[in-house]
Amino acid sequence: MRNHVADRSRWVFPGAACLALGALLIGGPTHAQEEEMSFTTEETETAPAEEGEAAPTGEEGTGSVFDTTLSTGLLEEGGEGGEVAIAKPTKPPEIWAVQRIWAKKQGRFELFPSWGISMNDPYVSHQAASISGAYYITEVLAVGASFLWYGKLNQQEDLNFQVTRSFRVLIPINEYLLNWNINFYYTPLYGKFSVFRKFIFNWDVWITGGIGMLWTRPIPVIDVEYRSFDYGWRFTGNIGLGIRIFLTRYLAIATEVRDYMYMEELENTSPPMEWSEAQRADKGNWTGPSKFTNNVMWHFGVCLYFPLDVTYKYEK
Repeated sequence: MRNHVADRSRWVFPGAACLALGALLIGGPTHAQEEEMSFTTEETETAPAEEGEAAPTGEEGTGSVFDTTLSTGLLEEGGEGGEVAIAKPTKPPEIWAVQRIWAKKQGRFELFPSWGISMNDPYVSHQAASISGAYYITEVLAVGASFLWYGKLNQQEDLNFQVTRSFRVLIPINEYLLNWNINFYYTPLYGKFSVFRKFIFNWDVWITGGIGMLWTRPIPVIDVEYRSFDYGWRFTGNIGLGIRIFLTRYLAIATEVRDYMYMEELENTSPPMEWSEAQRADKGNWTGPSKFTNNVMWHFGVCLYFPLDVTYKYEK
C-alpha cells in the first residue's frame, strides 16, 4: 500500500509543477498586454514618439492618433522596415441642407385683397378694388370666391378722343360696376430662392379658373341727348395665373393676371341723322350685336392665411 501511494505521489507532484509553469507562461503575456494597452487620452496626446514609431499628425503637431485615424480612415505604408504613416486629415465637404415646404396651406383660409388694372383695352381703363378668399382642401387644391368693385374708376383714354377727332371714327366703349366669381385653384409649382446667400424666400405659382357675373353697360358716344344705358348682367368665365412670395408663414406678396371673358353689349354706331324722334328714342335702336370680349386684369396685393399660428407636422 505504501509503495502504491508513493508511486502516485511521484506522478502527482511533477504534474502539478508542469501545470503551474504553464499558467505562468500563459498568464505572463496576457498581463503584459493589459498593462501595455492601458493608457489615458492625455498620455496619448502628449507622449513623444519613440524610435521606429510614426509621430501623430494633427494641428500644430499634436492630436490623438486614434482621432486622426478615425477622421480619415486612411493608412499609408511607406519607408523601410514596413513603417506605417497616418494620412493627414482632409477638410470635410460642405453639405447643403434642403429646406422643406416652409408655409403649409392645407386646412387654412387665404384672404387676398388686391388692386386690379385692365391691360388690353387701349380706349378705356378699368380699375378695380378686389378681394378674394379661398380654402385649401389640400396643399395644392383650393376653392373660393372673388369680388371686384369698379364703381366710378372707369376712365376714357386720350387715344379714344384723338381717334374720334382725327379720323371721325366712333369706337363703342363700356364701363363696369362690379363682378363676382366662384373660383378653383391649383398650385403646380413650389420653390425657393436665396438673396445674398443669407435669406431664403419661398414662392409658389397657382392656376385659377371660374365662373361669375359682371355688371356692365355701354358708354354713349352717339346721340347722347337721347341715349342713357343701364347696367346689365353678363355671364363671365375666367382663367388666370399668379405667383406669391412668402414673407412669413402667414403673409405673402402676390400678383395675378386673369382674363375675364364674356359677351359684351355694344352701342349701335350707325349715325341716326335720318332717324325720326321716335326712332332715336327707341332703346332697341341703341345697341347692336353683342361681341365676345376679353377683359384682362392685372392684380397685385398681399395674401393672408388663417389661422395665423399653426403647428407644422412633416413626414419623416
